[in-house]
Amino acid sequence: NFNNILFEKKNSIAYITVNRPKVLNALANGAHEAVQAELADVASLRAALRGCDRVYMIPPSLDPQEDVLAINALRAAQLEGVTRFVYVSVLHTLSPGMAH
Repeated sequence: NFNNILFEKKNSIAYITVNRPKVLNALANGAHEAVQAELADVASLRAALRGCDRVYMIPPSLDPQEDVLAINALRAAQLEGVTRFVYVSVLHTLSPGMAH
């Protein structure tokens, strides 16, 4: 489990989500900080990413606006001085013509 690996290494984990119940769940499961942010709003993302140096982004599954949301997150991360950004996409996983 990805979270277990992070916690074992004593990293400080900030969990950012668009879903308020997930904020509470993240805190209950060991996140040091959890905030709600809107992926469509760069200012909201900047505030959430302030002080972070690494981002592991998993966008909303099969969202047709995934590219826009990812660009917003990348822009916010760059503006806040994030040095590492890992992006995991599942966009078009069901497209037969796409080479996976």
